[in-house]
Amino acid sequence: MALSKRSLVLLLMFLCTLFVSGAQVFWKKGANAFPAITTAVIVNLLIGFALYGVGFVLLMWAFRHGEASVVFPMLALSYVWVLILAAVFFAEPVTIAKGSGVALVVVGISLLGWGMK
Repeated sequence: MALSKRSLVLLLMFLCTLFVSGAQVFWKKGANAFPAITTAVIVNLLIGFALYGVGFVLLMWAFRHGEASVVFPMLALSYVWVLILAAVFFAEPVTIAKGSGVALVVVGISLLGWGMK
């Protein structure tokens, strides 16, 4: 059973934001060790670039099948994942302000997805 165009775009963007957010975690890990340039720093940065590259390919696929006015703003979903990943991997606090901001992003993305053809 094939996915509808809408479902395909939503799936592509969901995956895209996961890869982009994962990339940001590896970049943060690499940045935490600066200014030292060690093998671990280089590996973290390269993994981040690879994940970001996969996210870029998924984004291009989503652009091919969806409306730019819906697809591009959906990248904001990465804010949700980064907030969660930063709390898990870097013990960054999830404040009421951050949680509220992410909730607004989710509402906005939901409205965009709902309005998509």
